[in-house]
Amino acid sequence: NKRKMVAVDNIMSFNYYRDFLSGLALLNVEMFFETKSNLLEWQIAAFAKAGIKHFQPGLEGLSTRILRIMRKGVRRHQNIETLKWCQTYNVSPLWFYLYQFPGDRPEDYLDDASLMQRLVHLPPPKGLNPVTIDRFSPLYADTTGFGLGELRPVRECMVAYSGLPEKLVARLVYHFESDTIGSPTSTYLPALSMALSGWKQAYTQKVFLFSIVGDTTTLIIDGRRPNDVCRAYLMSGRAHILYRAMHTAVSFTSLQNHAVEPIVETDMSIRDFAITMAAVRVNAQFIEEPDGPAQVMGFLARLDSLQITICCDDNLWLGL
Repeated sequence: NKRKMVAVDNIMSFNYYRDFLSGLALLNVEMFFETKSNLLEWQIAAFAKAGIKHFQPGLEGLSTRILRIMRKGVRRHQNIETLKWCQTYNVSPLWFYLYQFPGDRPEDYLDDASLMQRLVHLPPPKGLNPVTIDRFSPLYADTTGFGLGELRPVRECMVAYSGLPEKLVARLVYHFESDTIGSPTSTYLPALSMALSGWKQAYTQKVFLFSIVGDTTTLIIDGRRPNDVCRAYLMSGRAHILYRAMHTAVSFTSLQNHAVEPIVETDMSIRDFAITMAAVRVNAQFIEEPDGPAQVMGFLARLDSLQITICCDDNLWLGL
């Protein structure tokens, strides 16, 4: 049995990915870390190699606008990429979706609720939590900038420290509350709760979306709809090149540039032949490749309609 250990640092040092984790892989221990959310694929792969199966990234949301209100320093595509790498390398992220921020808008959360339907094959948040004002957080440090009223210890803390003056309790506790909150939760929370419930239910049923990649072909198998038949899509040539470019988020301009790159004609490899035969067996739909830059948007619209990509902020495209 592995000895289980928990790191007390809230955020793991970046240097650990290159040195500490390689040494940890030699020990029979199971470590738990908290990390930032904008992790790269090689970092999640390093977790998996070191035997780290559970960790807590600071994801906390999917809307870039809300993430900016949080001052997280990340955007939607980075958080989704982190979830994608976790699923790829079988690492389980512990995260919670936060809501009710000062300055938020119902449409930010409703957009996330719609997005969740595409992400059911990725690890869902454990639950929905209203934001708390923690000591040292941006909300605590800049109450005026966020338009918050006077902070006070949360009610539970006043019970725990019953008998002490509130001002003294405020010097001791970590969690605070304020009368000023975000937009009315009734305008978005029911839809958000329903979307998250559907995400969690689908994920527990082991739905999936994966690709089999060859030298010039990509076969995508979509099993995200419980109790429904799988759907499959085959791409080759420039379609294959463009989808592989969306392994991480990439700009539309960059995809147009990929569309003009010359394709060197080669004999079909054994792997590509096997993928093509597999595509026939699963009755895969063939996705036409764009002839040039002018047809890239139509190609992307086709992938978007199949919900195997997302278009994020600043016209960044990410394959799911």
